[in-house]
Amino acid sequence: MFLKLPEAKGGFEAQAFHGSPFYIDKTLEQFHLPPGVLIQLAPEVRFVTETRFFVAYGCITAYGPYRINGVIWESEGWAEQRDGLHDAEVQRMCSFVEEMLADPQVDVAPGCTIDVGILEDGTLAVVEANAAWSSGPYDCDPAGVRAAVKASYDFGGDYLEWRWKYPVIHEQVRPLKICVAIMGYYD
Repeated sequence: MFLKLPEAKGGFEAQAFHGSPFYIDKTLEQFHLPPGVLIQLAPEVRFVTETRFFVAYGCITAYGPYRINGVIWESEGWAEQRDGLHDAEVQRMCSFVEEMLADPQVDVAPGCTIDVGILEDGTLAVVEANAAWSSGPYDCDPAGVRAAVKASYDFGGDYLEWRWKYPVIHEQVRPLKICVAIMGYYD
């Protein structure tokens, strides 16, 4: 299983754990996570290409790939992979996210990121969703990143259901709560 803490970036890196539920539970104990901390888990999926989409009020405001053909953003060979990414692949991922955002059954925070990946067989799937304010911008347009981050702060208090609550820091900390990321496939 792939395990990740929502928004916590230090001390517990998102990673795949292999073994029985008992083994995973015992392995997690070494991290001394506080009681009640949220842990996201999903079956391990191997993506070939992944792109981050910044979203503000249901619209894509910026996007940028961070894995192309297995090469990670800014690692050796990144420039060549970035230049070789086909516009058709990017447009297909954009359309996928736009369709998802237009679906009334999909509840999305006012400001967030949605990472979309392409599997080896060409299938598109959601990798994860995160708060815009804690997501790396990669090569995204700064104005679009800013719009999504600003939307995630909910200055007017109109989206209280998305307010981030983390039991260790404080009972209620602004701005955003994504308890369960959109993980897996979206039809």
